[in-house]
Amino acid sequence: YLIAHSMGNRLVTTVLKDRAAKGKLIPNLKELFLAAPDINAEIFQEIIVPGLASLQGVHRTIYASSTDLALRASKVVHDYRRVGDTDGGVFTFDGFETIDASSVAPVLRAFGHSYVVDSTKVIGDISETLTMHFTADQRSLQRLGSAPRIWWTLE
Repeated sequence: YLIAHSMGNRLVTTVLKDRAAKGKLIPNLKELFLAAPDINAEIFQEIIVPGLASLQGVHRTIYASSTDLALRASKVVHDYRRVGDTDGGVFTFDGFETIDASSVAPVLRAFGHSYVVDSTKVIGDISETLTMHFTADQRSLQRLGSAPRIWWTLE
């Protein structure tokens, strides 16, 4: 199981993409959680997603929020929307389940950027995924959007 947070997502996704490109298997990796990913959404769509497509048997989840002020600031600094920011719409990507945690993401610490550990709902959802091996459709999430742009929300 691999959980990356914020800018750590850049390192994790780049390393996994590079390993996949070299044909280096990661046989024990079963779950990949990208929490509040501070990654340029265009780069993620055009480079990272295709690069991770060959990772077989890996369930992939993105946790995002519109109340994450740190990602909003990153968007201003870098001049591109971030994968983990749902302000302006939820990003969806092939092979990933995107969970909008906006309604359960408290702005207690770190400008709302630490919701992945501050929200009992997010922690519970991660726990369900790890212990029960449930996909988003099998968990207590509300499904939104329409194919091919489907995402889920925690309430």
